[in-house]
Amino acid sequence: MKANLLCTFVHKNDLGMILEFIPATYKLDTNVIFVLSHVQKPYQLYCTYNVVGNYNLTSNTILIHRKSDTNTLYTINALNDIIKQMNNGILDMSMQIPWDNYTNTLILSQGSELAHIPLRLEKIHKITN
Repeated sequence: MKANLLCTFVHKNDLGMILEFIPATYKLDTNVIFVLSHVQKPYQLYCTYNVVGNYNLTSNTILIHRKSDTNTLYTINALNDIIKQMNNGILDMSMQIPWDNYTNTLILSQGSELAHIPLRLEKIHKITN
């Protein structure tokens, strides 16, 4: 069964509640949740985790992808926007992405803008049964 990577946006004050909510809501592929923070705004946290099976996205949660070599997290829309920016507005799926430009970054598409959020690993939360 294929795992999907989800990201839940959370304020630092709500982290404990979210770390209980995630395993109660989703079937996790591994019992690990990565807690990342925005480098310039450390109160903005991002919990990433792999889920399996059917799921419904909850509030403040999105499906993301990861380029492991550079630890880049991104949405498909953001990836498409990067390609369009590099290629005069044309979406060409054969374009090579300069992933090194996005090391330790979450890339999100916000309307016509791209958000590049620099990330730092805060903790690896292991779920015990």
